[in-house]
Amino acid sequence: QAFKLISVARYAVQGDTAEMSSEEDASFDCNICLEDVTTREGNISQCPNGHLYCKICFHKIGGAHKQCPACLQTMGNFRCRALEKHRDYKREHAGVLRSAA
Repeated sequence: QAFKLISVARYAVQGDTAEMSSEEDASFDCNICLEDVTTREGNISQCPNGHLYCKICFHKIGGAHKQCPACLQTMGNFRCRALEKHRDYKREHAGVLRSAA
């Protein structure tokens, strides 16, 4: 079964102009270490507002009962399973995806 990741459109705002970035420009960086969470092992966590954290940084900030450094909401135990499945699918089918491109 294939999983398809639907990314949220991101906007770059400069002055009075807003420009939507392409899906290729969308990044899924940990808000602490700034590494792409889809390249890291383990759970991908997010706060209620959607700020992403790799497993290592989630534990460094204290886990579910601590505040998100980006928005100060209580972290909670929210995993971004869509990104985890997308990462795992890409890894599992890496050779097939490269040959199809």
